[in-house]
Amino acid sequence: MINFHGHLWGFLQEFDYYIIGYNKNLFKAAGLDPEKPPKTIAELDAMNAKLTQKDSSGGLKQVGFCQWIGVGFDFFLWYPMFGGGFYDNAADKFTVVTDANAKTLDWYNSTGKLLGGPDKVTSFTNLFTGGANPFYQEQVAIGMQGEWNPVAWPDDAPKAMDHIGLAWPPTAEGVPYGTGQTDGGNVFLLPKGTKNPQQSLDFMAFMGGPEAILKWNVQENNIPPVRSVALSDEFAKATPLQKLWIDLLKQDKMAAPVTSPLGPFFRDQLANQVQEVIYGRKTSKQALTDLNDTVNKEAAKFKSSHPNW
Repeated sequence: MINFHGHLWGFLQEFDYYIIGYNKNLFKAAGLDPEKPPKTIAELDAMNAKLTQKDSSGGLKQVGFCQWIGVGFDFFLWYPMFGGGFYDNAADKFTVVTDANAKTLDWYNSTGKLLGGPDKVTSFTNLFTGGANPFYQEQVAIGMQGEWNPVAWPDDAPKAMDHIGLAWPPTAEGVPYGTGQTDGGNVFLLPKGTKNPQQSLDFMAFMGGPEAILKWNVQENNIPPVRSVALSDEFAKATPLQKLWIDLLKQDKMAAPVTSPLGPFFRDQLANQVQEVIYGRKTSKQALTDLNDTVNKEAAKFKSSHPNW
């Protein structure tokens, strides 16, 4: 996340990624085994159909799973589970129009259809005001959980916490179970023109070192970016709630994030195209083609104005 064109741009303090949480009581009520969460996208889809409940008018009373409810709306969490990717870090090139990316978009569209359309999902989520989380309110059966979430369950999900199960994200056919994705974290950077660069570097080096990394990530229940800390027995003993996250990290199948300086622009444009597909206004291939054209035009403008980048 902090390497680009052979340069180290800062020190990570922590990073984050998601696995799935699921409500065991809702699984039981739907006739599903509460100890067998989905490992494949096909299994997730089949469970979603059983876990979703609608009223007589087609409105949603309970949702099994929806990618864009809660943090799961972030498309960046799911395309690696289909073997997709949008950026070649080594070549500094966007790779948008691929079959795997199209399959991911098709999956979003099929989920919308299962739930009665995206407007039905919006009407459902509008019922939860004041920051209420429908997964914690036990109205969504499967929701994404970051490694920091379990320590907050006593406050955020007091009614549901005793029957929340955790599992790695399910994957599509041909993609190994144990694939993960991360593209976020806290980072220390040294701005150009800093008045005290050496003292700042000393501070950054300390905060990026094992001692500070261990203390910070134990207290915050985050993932250490230093391998010797993240995989240490000391960290495992101090943060038992992170076991599944650390076990996923050990699989060494974490998808790389988009490190282009156009990342924020690309994310916004991708979100627009996801909406076009969810609402059926474009096919997945057309949406990806339009996204490819837009981002490459912006990349050409950026490179012309930053010739030494």
